[in-house]
Amino acid sequence: MILLVMLFALLVLRENTKLAELNDKMYQHPFSVSVAVLEANNDILAMHRYMKDVVLATNKDELEVAISLVEQHEHEVYRQFELIKERYLGNEGKINVAYITFVDWKSLRDEVIALKRDNEDQLAAVITKGKGAAYVKVLNQRMSVLQDFARNKALEFKDNSQHSYDASKSYLYAMLIFMLLSSAITVIFVILLVRRADDYRNEAEERFDDLINSSKISMKKKEEKIKRAHEEITLQNKDKEKRADELVIAKEEKGKRADELVIAKEEKGKRADELVIAKEEKGKRADELILANEEKGKRADELILANEELAIQNKEKDKRADELALANIELAFQNKEKDKRADELIIAKEEKEQRADELILANEELAFQNKEKDKLANELALAASVFTHAREGITITDAAATIIDVNDTFTHITGFSREEAIGQNPRILQSGRQSPDFYVGMWQALLKDDYWSGEVWNRRKNGEVYAEMKTISAVRNKRGITTHYVALGSDITPMKEHQDQLEWMANYDVLTSLPNRTLLADRLSQAMVQSLRHHNSVAVVFLDLDGFKDVNDVHGHDVGDDLLIVVSLRMKEALREGDTLARIGGDEFVAVLADLASVEDCEPVLGRLLLAASEPITVGDVVLKVSASIGVTLYPQDSVDADLLMRHADQAMYEAKESGKNRYHLFDTVQDDAVKEQRENLEAIRSALDNHQFILYYQPKVNMRTGAVTGVEALIRWQHPKRGLLNPIEFLPVIENNPMIREMGEWVIDTALTQISQWQETGLNLSICTSVNIAAVQLQQPDFTERLATLLAAHPDVDPRYLELEVLETSALDDVGHVSAVMNACMARGVNFALDDFGTGYSSLTHLRRLPAGLIKIDQSFVRDMLVDADDLAIVEGVIALAKSFKREVIAEGVETIEHGIALLQLGCELAQGYGIARPMPASDVPAWIREWKPDISWPT
Repeated sequence: MILLVMLFALLVLRENTKLAELNDKMYQHPFSVSVAVLEANNDILAMHRYMKDVVLATNKDELEVAISLVEQHEHEVYRQFELIKERYLGNEGKINVAYITFVDWKSLRDEVIALKRDNEDQLAAVITKGKGAAYVKVLNQRMSVLQDFARNKALEFKDNSQHSYDASKSYLYAMLIFMLLSSAITVIFVILLVRRADDYRNEAEERFDDLINSSKISMKKKEEKIKRAHEEITLQNKDKEKRADELVIAKEEKGKRADELVIAKEEKGKRADELVIAKEEKGKRADELILANEEKGKRADELILANEELAIQNKEKDKRADELALANIELAFQNKEKDKRADELIIAKEEKEQRADELILANEELAFQNKEKDKLANELALAASVFTHAREGITITDAAATIIDVNDTFTHITGFSREEAIGQNPRILQSGRQSPDFYVGMWQALLKDDYWSGEVWNRRKNGEVYAEMKTISAVRNKRGITTHYVALGSDITPMKEHQDQLEWMANYDVLTSLPNRTLLADRLSQAMVQSLRHHNSVAVVFLDLDGFKDVNDVHGHDVGDDLLIVVSLRMKEALREGDTLARIGGDEFVAVLADLASVEDCEPVLGRLLLAASEPITVGDVVLKVSASIGVTLYPQDSVDADLLMRHADQAMYEAKESGKNRYHLFDTVQDDAVKEQRENLEAIRSALDNHQFILYYQPKVNMRTGAVTGVEALIRWQHPKRGLLNPIEFLPVIENNPMIREMGEWVIDTALTQISQWQETGLNLSICTSVNIAAVQLQQPDFTERLATLLAAHPDVDPRYLELEVLETSALDDVGHVSAVMNACMARGVNFALDDFGTGYSSLTHLRRLPAGLIKIDQSFVRDMLVDADDLAIVEGVIALAKSFKREVIAEGVETIEHGIALLQLGCELAQGYGIARPMPASDVPAWIREWKPDISWPT
């Protein structure tokens, strides 16, 4: 037991050493490096995104805003690289490679910015798209390598830290469980030894006395019985010998009488033979018989006498035979008695041997009991030694809970001597930390189960409170009555303190003693649950100190750490009771404000936080001044999970920084929802492009006067897997300013050219062309003409004049000169142009003259209502007249009725398209429609 306690002490010392090492390295652990790498990578990606905004900027204000954002994130990247180099514990080769690449990229960025400021837009775009894109790709790859390396190091450190923490807890819990088990086993062992010792001692004494007495009586009885058995056997042997002699004599007399009987029988036979002879002689000597009658009578009398004597002899012989038979029977009986006595003698001998064996067994049992008694004495001595030298404090009380004995460990733990403790009640150790109900439950368990185990907070003689792992057991006698209680206790105060320290480190920041991310997440989750239950709000406040990096750079990290400690104390005092302030890393803090009835309730707290962060702080001889940028979001108004709440508060914090710092900004959930919806729509359109879900429908264009089909307009549709066929208004506005609009426009041109080729193969030759709508973003691209030439080259069997590009009037007005140049370049390659939705913009005659479009399309909004709206009719009439003046053809969109066609023909417009002529249809339906279509009879031919 002593060795086990020493082992436990060594393990606790080992874990405390590990804890100290962890505290020394906490400031430079790989998690901070991983976070810095992640933030640097995010800033680099933001720079790349804002460099694109620099290239796409259309005026000086947009250019300067984009440049300032690039410089701001560039400054943050340099700060993060310094932090990475300072805290990184491994080889700095990968960091230097990424850093040098980032520095080299600056010269290219400066060149692009200079070209943009000199209005060299095309050259700046070419450099950004070519060399700049390559630089960014390489930089992203190297940052990804550094990020993966740092993440792996962080995960490795996390695993090691978690392993150390789990191992420490496992060691402590294992030792705790082992101590509990050893305590329980010791209690049980002591109880069993005490009870077994009493039982063995009593039983041994009783059995020893009984055995001695019974052995003496049994020996005397056995000796007397054996003596009587010997005398009986002697008498029986004598009697048996006498009976045997009598039997021999009887047998001799029987043989003698048998011989006499045989002789008598022989004489009788002889007499019978003589009688026969006499009878034969009687006949022979009849005369002699007569003569000898007297002699015969005499002889007859003699014969009668002889017969009588023979009869008497026969009777005597029969009597002797009967006597012989009786003698045989008696002899047989005597033989049986002799055999019976012999058997009894054998049984007596066996009983004697059995009694001798019993005596031997009794002697052996007596010897065994003596050995058991010696063993019990040794066990009692061992139990006394265990009681004295056990490392657990042992207390023995009587049934009334009065202490009757304690061991030395009890005295060492409590400070009470053995003399002071005996006669007292264990309640002298109570510290008052546990309620009376705790002790009531303890006694209920003891009375019910005869056992209780648990942690107890007791007080030493000097008043010091300590934690003890206590095990109490009841001791019962043979009749089941509780006679004593045995309690074993171990002082676990060092282990509890170590456990509390580990739990504190797992939930609190080492530098500021504020809650960390783990405890913050738990408290935020609880606050969100309470908010829903009580129908109030929770504010998540994200704070970032402004100017903290400068403090670290100028005065060092020690001064920066002191600044963080002071600021955290001030901000904590600015909160209400029940609010939580946590440090999540670096100079970032998060506060949770609960029980808010409205948004306005958090404003006083936010003001106090700003004031607490901005007040001057004196560290040593240095006066420091920083401020805070605060982002706030409210739950359940912002109905997301805890992680997203913190992200939204972080986003709002960046808005506060960009607005000038030292202020707070509320997160806009409506704007965030719109951004989410826009992102989801963009992802869906991207997926539709990748999965070929877009198709082209074609709407015929006709000459109402002649009935000829002059062409078709290609109209894009989205064959959505769930929502069905969608019109362009459902998705084109989403990508209006997105690069995907250019990709989709090129897809439409390529698909239309493919369809023209297929119609030509089937013999369908549209006399005019197939028109395609071109977005303003696509038309304004510097390489639009080259891209169009590439698409035309991919379809050499299609004559370019069969392709017509429709340009929105509003998009053409943004840069008439550029658009005019692009149109002329495309027309030089044989492609036709039409000015779409004419009349909806603010075009002048000069603009119309400069745009080389051969066809003007009257917007359907004017055509649709021209029959009922005089203004729309006047606009339609004016556009037709204007087109004729400039010798341009004109076509009306939105012709939905026969009356629309009649009115347009009267105004001089013969070309038209609309639902009144044909709805948009799949390409496979166009040939059949052309063959069957005929103009209305009311339209003059």
